Amino acid sequence: ASECAYLPDAEKWRHEVIKEIVKDVALIQNESLGEYRIRELNDNINKRLREKVHWEKRIAELGGRKYAEINQK
Repeated sequence: ASECAYLPDAEKWRHEVIKEIVKDVALIQNESLGEYRIRELNDNINKRLREKVHWEKRIAELGGRKYAEINQK
């Protein structure tokens, strides 16, 4: 994220990360999954959430929306 210098690209990548989070959240709600798969999905969701925060910080640095302020309201 720190190497991205173009605001629309940063917004696009943030959106892609959110789509991956939504997909994994939908998968993790499947009751027939084993414990190992649930843990794997949970780890991936947590990783993507951290990645989303990095993109949001970069977007703010590039002069875009300040998601941290929006999320606190």
